[in-house]
Amino acid sequence: MRSSWGAIHRQPFIVTDDYMGPQRKNIELTGRVRHIAVLNTFLEKVNEREFDKTSLKEAVEGSLQQVLQAKLDRQSFRLGEVCERLVHAYDSQQITEEVQTDLIMLANMLGEAAGVASKLRDASLGTLCEQLSENVRGIAEHYDDVVASEIDLIRKVTVAFGLAMSSGPVAEEEQPVSLDLSQYT
Repeated sequence: MRSSWGAIHRQPFIVTDDYMGPQRKNIELTGRVRHIAVLNTFLEKVNEREFDKTSLKEAVEGSLQQVLQAKLDRQSFRLGEVCERLVHAYDSQQITEEVQTDLIMLANMLGEAAGVASKLRDASLGTLCEQLSENVRGIAEHYDDVVASEIDLIRKVTVAFGLAMSSGPVAEEEQPVSLDLSQYT
C-alpha cells in the first residue's frame, strides 16, 4: 500500500537554470522551471500494465531527448551570462585575467553544447558551437589585444543566446510530470 502511494506521488523531474533532477522539498526554485516527463515503471507495475522492451526503449529514448534538450537550455543560460560579462568588460575597458578565464570558460561551454547538440542529432548546431568554441579559444590567447570584429562576435553570441532564452517558461500546468507508457504501444 505504502509503495503504491510512493509510485503515484513521485516527485517530478525538473530543470532550472542551476539544477536538473528530481524536485526536492529543500530546493528553492528560482528562475525558469521546466518539468521533464520521465517514465515511472513502478507506477506502470502498480497499475498492472504490461509493456514490452520496444515500448520501454522508445519511452526512455523520448525522456532522454527531453533531458538533453533541457541540458542545452541550461547551457544557453550560462553561456548568456558569461557573454554578458565579457561584453561589459570590453565595453568598460576592464580587461583583466578574469576576461581570459571567462573566454576559456565560454569556449569550453560551447564545446559542451556542441556535444549535446550532437547527441540531439542537430549537426548544424553542433558544428556552429564547435566553430564558435575554436574562435573564442583564439580570442582568449590574445584577450588583452582584441580587434573590433572579435568583440562583435562575442556581442552576436550574446544576442543569440539572449533570444534563445527569451522564449520564457512553459506554464507549469502545461508541463508533464510523467510519461504514460501506453502511448508507446
